[in-house]
Amino acid sequence: MVVIKRDGREADFDKGKIANAILKAFTEVEKLSAVGDKNEVSKKISTRLYNRYQRRNRAISVEEIQDDVETELMKDGEFVVAKAYIKYRYEHELLRNACNLQRLPIPNDLADENGTDKYNICLRTLRPLITDDEYKAIMTQYMCELESDFLGFIDIYKPLSELIPKEKTIIDFGCYLAAQSYFFAKHKCYIGVDVVDMKRFTPPNAVHYISSIQNFIANEVPKLFQKHGEGHYCAICSYVPDFKATELVRQTFSNVFCYYP
Repeated sequence: MVVIKRDGREADFDKGKIANAILKAFTEVEKLSAVGDKNEVSKKISTRLYNRYQRRNRAISVEEIQDDVETELMKDGEFVVAKAYIKYRYEHELLRNACNLQRLPIPNDLADENGTDKYNICLRTLRPLITDDEYKAIMTQYMCELESDFLGFIDIYKPLSELIPKEKTIIDFGCYLAAQSYFFAKHKCYIGVDVVDMKRFTPPNAVHYISSIQNFIANEVPKLFQKHGEGHYCAICSYVPDFKATELVRQTFSNVFCYYP
């Protein structure tokens, strides 16, 4: 049985890759709440799909397999796991699109969507850059909503930091506590914009504004553009549920990357 990959190449069907992808989604959910027998569910669904594809007697696309995994998870009542799997697919699509737009290869450590542990990559890459004192000061703040393993949420920032030229200034809207600023520590400047008034992770090149997106664009952006020109800035609009504000960012910046998982 043959699988057609996204780039058109053919590969042998591997039932184990389906099971591993499902297990990864279960593992993400398991961090927050109890789950069922993940090994049994992943084995059952991967076997079910394998038998279905055998009967079709034709090549199967990667997208078709992933769509079927989502459907089977929901059929089995694993709605939270299905959501985690959908989020996982969406993040990888964003990474591929960002890299394709720049005509650059996807970083090897994030390329394998079936076997790569993105959380551990980010933890190993970013955490050593943060001093223990700063980490403790940020994470023990009153009302800090982040878990101790929060570094997993920035898995999209590492490839972005590699794609964006170092001479650019980053403006990160919706940055919250901004551990991701350390990925941009070698860029010209990192500007974090968020309405939350809390202590932030702050490498030497970081500046934080406590402001809404609308107010920052109205009051601060004209001064920035006058100083360096619009092309000097790359905007990131992440985890911002206000889609009108996101659209305003798109309209203001020509270099912009928006996503909301």
